[in-house]
Amino acid sequence: MKTWLRATKPVKCGGLHDSLTLIPIGAPVLVIAPTLTKSFNRCEACAGPAPELPPLPDVAQPAVVASSRLPVSMARPSRLALVQALPFDYKAAQAGREE
Repeated sequence: MKTWLRATKPVKCGGLHDSLTLIPIGAPVLVIAPTLTKSFNRCEACAGPAPELPPLPDVAQPAVVASSRLPVSMARPSRLALVQALPFDYKAAQAGREE
């Protein structure tokens, strides 16, 4: 399936031989999606002239988080906390083994 869209973020053009060519935000992009999980992007130079597309809406940029640390709720638990959180082993307790 081929669809012309405007780029919402800088994307690489797969048709040009220079792999560092980026399609800027707001430029027309031909998105070729042969399957649901795979897609290829082409710029106007590779795919030909684009049809008239509506302009991108002005969207406020999200606030940049100054801290590089994750909140406590998103932090990865320590290994000790994971071991202590394991369920009680009733069969080992009946056999008299302590873990």
